[in-house]
Amino acid sequence: MNTMMIEPVILSPAPKTQRESARARFPGRPVSPDWNTTRKGGEDIWELVTHPAFVLANQATQAKRIRGLTRMLDWLEVQPGATWQERWQASGAQSIRANWRQAPWPG
Repeated sequence: MNTMMIEPVILSPAPKTQRESARARFPGRPVSPDWNTTRKGGEDIWELVTHPAFVLANQATQAKRIRGLTRMLDWLEVQPGATWQERWQASGAQSIRANWRQAPWPG
């Protein structure tokens, strides 16, 4: 009787994608509940984000950005919280992630 030995097949794990590999090598930093900029007042934030490196060369696009900034800061100022980050999280925008633009912005 001829008995053949069958070698076990050893499966190697599926190759990681480049993104998975990078995430393993460089894990995300812990999310801080706030940082210095989140404690600044509305005027300070306005000054920060309406000056270089946040200004666009296209004036029409920059004007739209300024209108959006105004609406967002006005909206966040009425949300509960002591910092911009707390207000953002309290608004519910954080929980809808990539769809944050669909948050109930004021008219």
